[in-house]
Amino acid sequence: MAWWNVENLFDVENSLDRSEKLKRTLARELKGWTEEILDKKISQLSKIISKMNNNTGPDLLGVCEVENRRVVDKLANSLSGLSQHAYKVIHADTQDNRGIDVAFIYDNNKLEIEKDASGKL
Repeated sequence: MAWWNVENLFDVENSLDRSEKLKRTLARELKGWTEEILDKKISQLSKIISKMNNNTGPDLLGVCEVENRRVVDKLANSLSGLSQHAYKVIHADTQDNRGIDVAFIYDNNKLEIEKDASGKL
């Protein structure tokens, strides 16, 4: 199990998944933040995450400072080289002013996630 602050893992500058309020709030921070730059950051994160747990990757990885489910899915998919894991994602939207969320990437073969009474994970 590991926890990592991935430091502003934001979606691209022109993301359709971003509210108007967040577009205004993050405009300066996201200037020039392209899909290519996002992919490079995810690739770098993936290289380090893959080395965790004696080069097998974590069974459970908590992450914070992610903007949305899309970027967490991209990160989880980048770990596909760790064939011993079947990674899935749980993402929680928060009410943070900068749109910062938390999420878990977990190995579905080793961990079972239960839904709450409302049917949410």
